[in-house]
Amino acid sequence: MKYQSLKLIETKFTSNGHALSAKLARKLNIPKSVKTKMLDGTAKTAFGAIKRNLMGPYSLNALKRMGHPYATKHGSILISPKNRVNKQDGDMIRSLKIKRGGGVRKIYFDDSIAPHAKWVIDGTDKMLPRSVLQSSITKRTINYMHKAAEKHFIRWASSVRA
Repeated sequence: MKYQSLKLIETKFTSNGHALSAKLARKLNIPKSVKTKMLDGTAKTAFGAIKRNLMGPYSLNALKRMGHPYATKHGSILISPKNRVNKQDGDMIRSLKIKRGGGVRKIYFDDSIAPHAKWVIDGTDKMLPRSVLQSSITKRTINYMHKAAEKHFIRWASSVRA
């Protein structure tokens, strides 16, 4: 079962930093294989950003010494970055998956590997929620995602010109 997911859809690619719509991509006759590489590049970049956000440095004992900074009793998360998940046994990292299908890449937590992911994301009566997937996609990450797609577009465009 898949819990929370982040969808990356083949609607925008980039060329020299400008958005390239799927409609324009069809007019340019960009082959499906190139569009697939562009979409895979953006998904892998987002996946890496999310994975890094799941590698917080604090152990359970350290969090206890800090007064349980994710506890609901505080009203807000007391450490920064607020949506970081501190790596304990690595289940959440192992449960992070990318599903490919058509013009969509879905990044999700597989709850058969990390059933506790839903508690981290939604929170509990004792722990505040953290929007791990969405908060990992910063403006900087989006720029890297665009560059990943652009790399494949430029390779294809260069080969067409030659």
